[in-house]
Amino acid sequence: MLTRIVVFVLLLGGMLFSACVPVRKQTYLQERRNELQHYPKDTVVKKFTAEEYIYKLQPGDVVSVRITSLTPEEWDFFQKSNPGASQNGQQDPLLSGYVISEEGAIQLPVVGSVAIAGLSIIEANQHLQQQVAQYLKNPTVHIKLLNFNYTLLGEVNTQGTFTTYDPRLNILQAVGRAGGLSEFADRANVKVVRKIGEEVEIAFVNLLDDDVITSPYFYLRPDDVVVVRPLKAKTFNNFTARNISLGLSVISILSILYLRF
Repeated sequence: MLTRIVVFVLLLGGMLFSACVPVRKQTYLQERRNELQHYPKDTVVKKFTAEEYIYKLQPGDVVSVRITSLTPEEWDFFQKSNPGASQNGQQDPLLSGYVISEEGAIQLPVVGSVAIAGLSIIEANQHLQQQVAQYLKNPTVHIKLLNFNYTLLGEVNTQGTFTTYDPRLNILQAVGRAGGLSEFADRANVKVVRKIGEEVEIAFVNLLDDDVITSPYFYLRPDDVVVVRPLKAKTFNNFTARNISLGLSVISILSILYLRF
């Protein structure tokens, strides 16, 4: 009887230990070799030289263009033009935006074709402001990217396709907007699928390592797909551990019945 109890306890302990996910596989941007306990508090402990990422507008992008000026409203043709407005006055952002053509330009009322592909949003603002200044008094231009969509799949708490107006969205921010990763997410091997021209790139990033900040895939780009795979512990927990637990329960019941009868 004692031998059976020992075997039961060992099997149960092994099952519980194997089903757990260690903290080191769940903590983002980890320090190496127990550096954390030696770090002074309230001071900078690390610095990274990360390449500055600036998104460049490209053909196919949809942008909103809002222009204000000191020109009287009856002479301000931008106030009169309202693309994409519905009958109740509300706008679909994509319908009210301007699509950058294959030639890299947008078509504005009166002003005509203005090339902005290859420019950052700040540069496009400045360029467009110079063009509009020929027609309006002291214009101010505000351009916003409307079609920055990205997709998160796998071990995230909220799967789906998301939209952001921030062209400097990084992968940690994207994960945060999806409610974070699940307990069984493989944070060390997060796949990023990216289409560049006619080619599709697949790369892996390690969210457990603070060096991910320097990765060229740290900042997401429009239409990126992020796939988070499960750890092996999830399969064990969902299938093997349940079967072992069921088997041990059956053995325990049979043992009790055997001892009684």
